[in-house]
Amino acid sequence: MMARSMHDDSRQMPDFLTEGIMRIALKPAIGATMIALAAMSGAANAAPLTQLHFTQASAYDPTSLDFDNSQGLVPAFSDSNRTFSWTSTLSGTTSSLTIESYNSGQTEAAAGDANGEWNAGEWFRIDQLIQRNQVLSVPGGVPVPNPLWIADIIGTFAVYQNADFSNALLPGGSDTTTTTLKYWETLNEDNLDQCDGPTPLGSLCDDEYTVLALSLAPLSFILDDYIYEISFRLEPGAGTTVCVKDALSPECEAAGVTFDADELIKVYAAEQEQSNLFVAAAWTATQIPEPGVLGLLGIGLMGMGLSARRRKATAA
Repeated sequence: MMARSMHDDSRQMPDFLTEGIMRIALKPAIGATMIALAAMSGAANAAPLTQLHFTQASAYDPTSLDFDNSQGLVPAFSDSNRTFSWTSTLSGTTSSLTIESYNSGQTEAAAGDANGEWNAGEWFRIDQLIQRNQVLSVPGGVPVPNPLWIADIIGTFAVYQNADFSNALLPGGSDTTTTTLKYWETLNEDNLDQCDGPTPLGSLCDDEYTVLALSLAPLSFILDDYIYEISFRLEPGAGTTVCVKDALSPECEAAGVTFDADELIKVYAAEQEQSNLFVAAAWTATQIPEPGVLGLLGIGLMGMGLSARRRKATAA
């Protein structure tokens, strides 16, 4: 019994020696972590671009038009397919939806920046949809077609390093998107109770155009060890309300706005008014750590984790 006890004691390492070894093992792990963090801090001194520049060009695709002529309305494209209009054969009045596209050097395109300087985090308007809503006379007893028309909008967005738009930064030079709109021209009524559809704006009665396909996914590119990401959003203007399928606002919910399976966004425009809808873009830059720095950081953190786990096991 005495011999076995002495043998067991000889195999057990003293606590002060175990703790010393763990402290020694922990020092390289901490050192690797500190080196990695210092390297990342030093690399951060390489500043990203302070400004970006963009061009945007959008227009309708006339070949995509699907128009219901049952109400005696005549469709037409003009202004290099940037304006789509429909005219009553009875009254001669015309309603229209015009697309205006901007580049970053145009001050009217800037949201909150009078100098036209597209800095990080600033939302700049790249497109504007202007609806001019007139009272259109239609034959009596003819049902209101819903939709009156469906058409595609083709947009081409490019990002540049230079204000003269000479150095394109997106892969392939630019990004082309197709936005499909479905439009419902509602009949004017005497009171809201007679409106066939939702009226979040409270006009008699709100017209409605629905986005069936829309690319608002972020774009990105890499330049000088930085990832630049560009995000997009819709911004309602005067006489317009935007209702998003997966995030209904209280205003849209109270008006009873609903969506079909293929519908993403509904835009309501007030009757007999000019209304505006904007597409805006903003960008951010995030540094990419070098692979060697990431490796050092990973080794350091792993070593610290293993040491902590071993210390916990020993304490138990």
